[in-house]
Amino acid sequence: MVRHPALLPDPLEYLRRATGYSNPLKIFAMDEDARDLAKARLRARLAGDEPREAPGFEYEVASLLLALAGVSGSRLALSRLIEAEISEAVTLLEGADIEDLISVARGLGLRVERGRPISIPWLVSRGKVYYRRLDLSAPFIDVLENAEVESISSLFMLGGKVYLDRRLLILMITGTARRRLLTLAERLRELVPEGLEELEDEARVMAENATGPKGLVEEALPSCIKSMLARARAGDRLRDEELYVLSTFMARIGAGSRVLEDVLVRSGLAPPGVASLVASILYEESSGFTPYNCRALEKLGICRCRGSLLVEYAANLRKARG
Repeated sequence: MVRHPALLPDPLEYLRRATGYSNPLKIFAMDEDARDLAKARLRARLAGDEPREAPGFEYEVASLLLALAGVSGSRLALSRLIEAEISEAVTLLEGADIEDLISVARGLGLRVERGRPISIPWLVSRGKVYYRRLDLSAPFIDVLENAEVESISSLFMLGGKVYLDRRLLILMITGTARRRLLTLAERLRELVPEGLEELEDEARVMAENATGPKGLVEEALPSCIKSMLARARAGDRLRDEELYVLSTFMARIGAGSRVLEDVLVRSGLAPPGVASLVASILYEESSGFTPYNCRALEKLGICRCRGSLLVEYAANLRKARG
């Protein structure tokens, strides 16, 4: 069984049922232990560390909700918190059996079905065709809305359904969980109860420290991003997928559009006269998206990393500041 607060269909409703209170956050916000757990969780997530263990699952859920409420006013800190939670959830999902994955997916509202397996031509080697058997499927719209896939052409579709392997199923689950946490943060902003003021103040300070100085702190960049920047600055023309990763990463860390302008000019993707305008538009549009996760980056042949580029940057930034 996979248990992680980010994978619950509705963490707030879970706490309502577990505690019997219509507004459980009011109770937990007045609980010193819960507030301390939320602070520790937030501090660890923004630093790229592991949070301390909660005394029970209810407290783990509560600490996530309180942390979300604490950073709901900072888009960057909220993004880093959610990406760290999703990264940990991915680790749990990768070790789960297929039945547990199906259960989590259905709990999140994904219409995953298991039926008669189909055989897909997968590989041709020395004149022999090797087939892959898949028995999981989901409606195309469920996959499109929730999974960050490299391209639609990479999906195997039949009769309006997409047939799934473990990787695609996990991408659907984490994509859904990410969107739900973002929506939940907005709800919590309106439901901040009394007793949370101290956490909000500390969260604001932590968020300001986590964002670091304005602009780009290059020594804290993940090696993957460093490599793309170096190649672009040397005149190499970046692939579309690489430009997407670079622009979404820069937008999410608040680096500003100047670095994208430099990349566009040096790599020959835009002439100097219009590069500033193109970079500004690209930066603004990218702010609503996240970079590919590390599994997708490796599959695309862009780089090898572990977990989340955003979480890695936050951890490196904290180390650079000592």
